[in-house]
Formats: sequence, C-alpha cells, structure tokens
Amino acid sequence: GYTPMMEKLLRQIAPDLTHDEVVAHLRALHPSDPAGSHMDHTILADAPVGGEAPKDLLSFVRARCHGAAADEFGWTPELLSVLLEDEATKTAVAAILMDLANGGTMFSQRLRDRITACRLVGIAKPTSGVRPIAMTATLLKLAGALLLRGNANAIREHFLPLQFGICVPQGIEIISHQVRASLKACLQVKAQCRGALT
Repeated sequence: GYTPMMEKLLRQIAPDLTHDEVVAHLRALHPSDPAGSHMDHTILADAPVGGEAPKDLLSFVRARCHGAAADEFGWTPELLSVLLEDEATKTAVAAILMDLANGGTMFSQRLRDRITACRLVGIAKPTSGVRPIAMTATLLKLAGALLLRGNANAIREHFLPLQFGICVPQGIEIISHQVRASLKACLQVKAQCRGALT
C-alpha cells in the first residue's frame, strides 16, 4: 500500500539540502502561473455541475474514504461523510462542495485562494533533486472529482484517442489490448517479410 511506500521514501538516504535549495528546486519544477493563482479554468462554458448537489453525494464521498491523512484544515473524506449523514450539516457541506465545483463564488477571495492552494513539500531524492509532494484541500479534491464525473463525456472526447487514463473506464485494459494487438501485427509483418526474403 501507500504507507510502506512513503515510509521507504522517507527513510531513503538523501543528500542534505538547505531550505533555500529545496525552495529553488520546487520553483524550478513549478514556476508561478503568470495569470495568477486563481483556478478559473472551466471545461465547459456552462456551470459544470449545477447548483444542486447530486443525490448520491454521500456515497460519492464515502467511495473516497481510504484513510488518507487530514489536509491542512483538518478535513478528511471520512469526516465530511459524517457531516453529510447528519441532517443538521449535510445541506451546508453539500452547498460548499457544489460552490467550489462551480467556481467558489460564495467564498471571499482570500478564503478561496487558501482552499485552492496546494501545500508543496519537497523531499530530497537519493541521487539529486527534489521530489515534489502536493497536498490539496480535501474539499477541493472532492469538488474536482465531482467536476470530473459531471463532465466525463466532454473530457473523454477531448483526450481520446491519445489519453485513456482520464474518465475512461478500464482504460489500462484497453491500452494493454491495443499494445498486444499492435505487437501481434508487427510480428506478423516481420514474419511475412522474413518469409518473402527466403
């Protein structure tokens, strides 16, 4: 799972880097967006998800409960799913998620910038350089997952046939079958060429 992998990564003997060196590496990997830090990159011209929360929002959030660490605000999908079960809080949590998915207009600019920002941590690689680990707010991850699901057809049409990893069910199986078929065709052509030359 992820825990042993992260533990191994953190225990690797890495070169000693100063704070300034880590920041310089991270800035080189992730330069500032000239348009600013705002994330108003809509996929569709219309409101991507709509104002009303989906009926299956609770099961949607529960499907993302994998025991991950809390974000910098202290939230996890597990905690949000508890709030979505409670009649007193589910409407407010659903409204926040839907608003974030539709541009975050109910938030002040300062809070919106804070929620849409990532905490970027640089872990030194064993040889050289820095491995960036970006930690996003749980609310933003869930809002992004809602956007992906709500716009799956448009996203799929945009990326296919070059990308099978986004919004394509069993995309890896499709790729493996295509590679197998291509290799089989190459081998047949090679065998035919060899037969023609003998």
